[in-house]
Amino acid sequence: MAAYSCSWDDTYVENPERFLCVVRRCEELGLLGRCIRLESRMSTREELKMCHDEKLLDLLESTAEMSVEQLKEVSSKFDCLYIHTNSWAAAQLSAGGAIDLVTAVVEGRVDNGMAIVRPPGHHAMRADSCGYCYVNNAALAARTALKMGLERVLVVDWDVHHGQGTQREFYSDSRVMYVSIHRYEYGGWWPNLRESDYDHTGEGSGAGYNVNIPLNRIGNTDSDYLAAWHSVVLPVATEFAPQLVIISAGFDPAIGCPEGEQEVSPACFAHFTHSLLGLAGGSVCTILEGGYFPPSLAEGAALTLRSLLGDPCPSLPYPVVPANTEMKTAIKNIQITLSPYWTIFSKYKHESITPTIWQGPAQPEKPPFDIMCPTPPRAVEEEKRLTELIKDLVRTTDLGFAEIRLAVSDNIRTQIEGVLVSNKAVELVMEKNATAAVVNDFGTVNVELEKENANILVVNYNSNMKTEDDNSSSDKKLWVSIQKENKQFSVTSTNIEAVMDAMSLVQVTNQVLLPMAYKFSPHVVVFMVDKYTESSSSSMSELYYMMHQLRATSEGRIIVVLGAGEQFSKDLILWLK
Repeated sequence: MAAYSCSWDDTYVENPERFLCVVRRCEELGLLGRCIRLESRMSTREELKMCHDEKLLDLLESTAEMSVEQLKEVSSKFDCLYIHTNSWAAAQLSAGGAIDLVTAVVEGRVDNGMAIVRPPGHHAMRADSCGYCYVNNAALAARTALKMGLERVLVVDWDVHHGQGTQREFYSDSRVMYVSIHRYEYGGWWPNLRESDYDHTGEGSGAGYNVNIPLNRIGNTDSDYLAAWHSVVLPVATEFAPQLVIISAGFDPAIGCPEGEQEVSPACFAHFTHSLLGLAGGSVCTILEGGYFPPSLAEGAALTLRSLLGDPCPSLPYPVVPANTEMKTAIKNIQITLSPYWTIFSKYKHESITPTIWQGPAQPEKPPFDIMCPTPPRAVEEEKRLTELIKDLVRTTDLGFAEIRLAVSDNIRTQIEGVLVSNKAVELVMEKNATAAVVNDFGTVNVELEKENANILVVNYNSNMKTEDDNSSSDKKLWVSIQKENKQFSVTSTNIEAVMDAMSLVQVTNQVLLPMAYKFSPHVVVFMVDKYTESSSSSMSELYYMMHQLRATSEGRIIVVLGAGEQFSKDLILWLK
């Protein structure tokens, strides 16, 4: 996968270092040794035909024997693509790796995984290669999952370019939901397609299953991406209820990438990944797409893999603030457009779209295409500044985590192996010596909270446990109460912005708790719950979903305070463990 590059332009940003830097960083952090290795293999012609026409495959195969001049001529037939004599072999290896990863996850041989592959794939269409992509790895992976019997596959594409190849492949197929957040600038950014805008939502049986989140300005930050994540991505994804999640993981939205010109921190990709692990029982397949600034590409990809391995999300380097105006407008337009299809957005169906004006080319570009690198070299001083910025972020990002995964109070009966029973369970979490604790005495917790001069998020779910500080005005403690009344959940908080009613715990989590928690940035989450009376597995999964998502905001640290219920205690301890 590192054995090809552009033979006529050594400044081309799509080069072997993209692949090599990711492997090096994952090795430096000891991540690859913790994984089960799936050896890459060449995809077969029959597999590739699931998403590509025979004529295209024949042409790509023939390039292995071409001269440089012939390769130039063939490359000019495709938009933003160079072809090397080794490109075809690398493309087959990448596709084979993506297919085998999905197969292993669907068969249950691994929980989740990451295909560190090159070339990328999400721009490749049935009859055309495009945008550094020869064949579509993510689409082939999704087709494989469908062939194996799955009925709901979610593809989340956070690469900074719109994956038009994946969108077109499943545009009329309700079995695959495609969600893409990408640079658009009202059509003024490549691939300059009207179909990349928010109002292209699918057709036929696939209507409502295509979700585009256009970025209409550069410089979008963690805050802007998280606003889209909590307002669109997670709400529609949870209602879709996928059986498998495929991530088209491009790291060109990261700080420093010359093609993306966005400002997403490497750490934020771990948060995206963690949130998606809350879906489909954790069956998540991540496939490497773009990313053209090796320092932030390598770090973002490594932290993504670290999240897949179950390590806590590192804290974000910058405070989470309200999204920019363009993002807010895009979010609202998406919610209104999707309101006929999804219950979660139905309340927006009578609201009005904010019109936008196309700023792309009057006519699409046609071949022959320019075969030189579309991204001009950056000034040396600017490259140095951005490299040092990423180095500073790496140095200041705490990737340590407690050796003790779970501590349980000694007055809770448990015989589960691998759990530390201690009368100092709360202290262990507060002092970062344990990641999670389960206790049944809020008084003990409250004593420790009083000692702390750190942000504490306390979530009281259907609990009648008496607390002394429910109405505390301390800016270091944020109290949220969630009470179920009939079929609705009432949410109140010391933060007046959090008052609302919701139909499910998932809605409460996505649209209230997560935005509030990210803004608050707690040192630890305290979750109070009495004996859980809901008997259905779906109700339990919603409760676990809430705790899972909130842990991203506190580097994984959580203290669960139980009112009663021995069976619930056992189930919870097993889940946390």
